[in-house]
Amino acid sequence: MHGSIAELMSDMEKFVRNDNLMRVREKDNFLQWFKYLLTGVIETAKSRIDTFDKILQLQKKMDEKILILGRKANIALYIIHYL
Repeated sequence: MHGSIAELMSDMEKFVRNDNLMRVREKDNFLQWFKYLLTGVIETAKSRIDTFDKILQLQKKMDEKILILGRKANIALYIIHYL
């Protein structure tokens, strides 16, 4: 039995990968393997774009909160952007 959903998903991904590899070996189905790989690349890229958008949104919120500091805002913004 699996301990977590992440482990179950990992096992499912391994099965799908192995199934696609088996198709290449048995039936020379390279097209299916390329589709599988490209789908992985696309999904990873979408996830990274979403993460980057969230980081930019957080940065904007932090900048807005820092601007409330008045005269010290420029120094605080400099330090935050430096980090």
